[in-house]
Amino acid sequence: MLRRLSRLIWGTDFDPAIRPLLLAAFAGTFAGSAAFPFLGIWAVKHLGASQVQLSVGFLLGAISAIASGWLGGHLSDHLGRRRIMLGDYNWKLPSFLDRLLPRLKVEGRAAQEAAARGPSDALPEPAAG
Repeated sequence: MLRRLSRLIWGTDFDPAIRPLLLAAFAGTFAGSAAFPFLGIWAVKHLGASQVQLSVGFLLGAISAIASGWLGGHLSDHLGRRRIMLGDYNWKLPSFLDRLLPRLKVEGRAAQEAAARGPSDALPEPAAG
């Protein structure tokens, strides 16, 4: 029954290796859709956004979703579905890891400036002694 439902939703022309990616994309879309009403409440209560600002934000989000959906479809027609889907997940991976892993606290302007200069300048000086 589950196999029949998946064929009904996604058809039969998908490579079996892509089906887990489709399932993950569906779950992510479902979760994101469920979070949108709460995002609006949070923006009004905690950010002090007005109804107009919230509406404009949602409108811009919808426009960007339409544009990115069109671009993704156009690219997948030319480059192939698999490459675009895998590229999308590779694009999202750093953002996911940034939220998953605990963040390092950087205190003080000097530490932030040293980190901006590059890895070699961000290393602490050896202790004198």
